[in-house]
Amino acid sequence: MGLSNYSVLRGKVDSFHTERDDDESPHFQLFVKSGANVIRCAINVKSKLHPSQLAFHLNRRFEHPITADIDTVSEAMTPLPPSGQRGLDYFRSNLFDIDDVIALPHNEPGQEDDLQDIVLSLCQSAQAANADAFVFGEPFPNGMHDIHMNQGNTGRFASDNGVFQDGGLLFHFPSTDNWVALFLAFQSQAIHTDDQGDVIPGSPTFAEVIAGGDVEPIPEPAPPEMVELEGAVRIIAALVNPEGGENQPSHTGRPESVTLFNYSPDRISLRGWSLETETKRLTLNESSVPAGSCLNIALMGELPLGNRGGMISLINDQGAKVHGVSYTREQARKEAWSIRF
Repeated sequence: MGLSNYSVLRGKVDSFHTERDDDESPHFQLFVKSGANVIRCAINVKSKLHPSQLAFHLNRRFEHPITADIDTVSEAMTPLPPSGQRGLDYFRSNLFDIDDVIALPHNEPGQEDDLQDIVLSLCQSAQAANADAFVFGEPFPNGMHDIHMNQGNTGRFASDNGVFQDGGLLFHFPSTDNWVALFLAFQSQAIHTDDQGDVIPGSPTFAEVIAGGDVEPIPEPAPPEMVELEGAVRIIAALVNPEGGENQPSHTGRPESVTLFNYSPDRISLRGWSLETETKRLTLNESSVPAGSCLNIALMGELPLGNRGGMISLINDQGAKVHGVSYTREQARKEAWSIRF
């Protein structure tokens, strides 16, 4: 069913505080001044499900085509259409690499050793720099919650599942034109979802694949072979802006292309796999990648790569995303050069 009123809130950091004394369901409380209103944004820092530590990814140099789009929204609470425009999707928008996600407890006695410390430091910096805050989630009266991944749930939270409706927190620092992004997920959530945001059978959870996580796997873990193949084939480069009139019948130079690398010791067949952008899909039925080698896939106009920024995803024969990348207009500007991921 998904969230009923998925939105993005733009404003400035007004105030904030931690909830150190609440061990049941603590939230980091961020108050964002947007126009004449101050909106309370309740950010989860602990899960009620096992494992209790939240998975998160913090990128202090966030580069993604979505930043150019959301920077045009007004300072207000803006409902987002279900089409995916301006909405966050942790997997389909290739916002971060799953391998870069970690988990921390919600409250520890030291500094920078728990999730509340991380969010606190980020909000302090944003407030001091008068940065623009962009909070994605579900509004409630004078507030915002669900500022975390909203797909891949099972059980009583499965009704929240949907695509392009994930929560998150982005800051734009105007003096340096730098973006910082924080993405949060519950470790019980699956990392592969279908077109409705529901779990693809056999998908690992964040608890099973999290990098450096000191947690126990949840019951009924994914099949070992599915976990083992995570990250075996990756997109390492793309020629987005070839020399000359790309994607034209008269073009005689190098075509747009995507380069894959197989990190495993075995040749991997790509039968039934595909490359996808935001709008199109290219099936790779006759391809395979030798062990420890590259495969350069010439797109020949069948999967156009836009020069204004975009996303490229590698999908396996089970419909699960194996790897995904994104690039910005600035990265695509240099003609005839491949972008390295």
